[in-house]
Amino acid sequence: MRPTHIFFAALALACAAPALAEQEKPKPVVSPYTVIEADTDIPFARTRVSGFTVGADHSLILQVGAGRFYRATLNDFCARDLKWEHRIAIDYDASGRFDRFSKVFVDGRRCLVQSVDRIENPRATKKKDAAAEASGEAPQI
Repeated sequence: MRPTHIFFAALALACAAPALAEQEKPKPVVSPYTVIEADTDIPFARTRVSGFTVGADHSLILQVGAGRFYRATLNDFCARDLKWEHRIAIDYDASGRFDRFSKVFVDGRRCLVQSVDRIENPRATKKKDAAAEASGEAPQI
C-alpha cells in the first residue's frame, strides 16, 4: 500500500470517529424528583431512617424522620433488579452516617451506593405536577 493511501485512510477514519461518537452518546436521564441538596449524607442514619420505598427511577427513597426524604442511587446491577420493595439492610459507617460510600443489602445481595441526594417529598411533587397539568402548565421536573 502506498503512503498516500495510508494517509487518506487515516484521514477518513479520523473524520468519521467524532460522528460515530456523537451517535453513541446516551440521552440524559431526567429525574422525576426535585433535588434540594445533591451529593449529601444522612447523619445518624442508624436511628433516623424510618422507612423506604423504590423510586420511579429504580432508586431507593429513604424517609428520615417525619418529613425528610433522600434518594440513594444504587449501582446499575442492583438498580435494575430493584423494581419493588424488598427487604433491605443499610450498612452505615462507624459514626452511623449514610453516604455514597455506604452499602445497602437488598435481599441479601450487597449493593454499592453511587449518590445520596436530599429531595422534596415525592408525594407532594406528584400533587404539584397533577395541579399544574390540570391548570395547563408544564410540570416541574
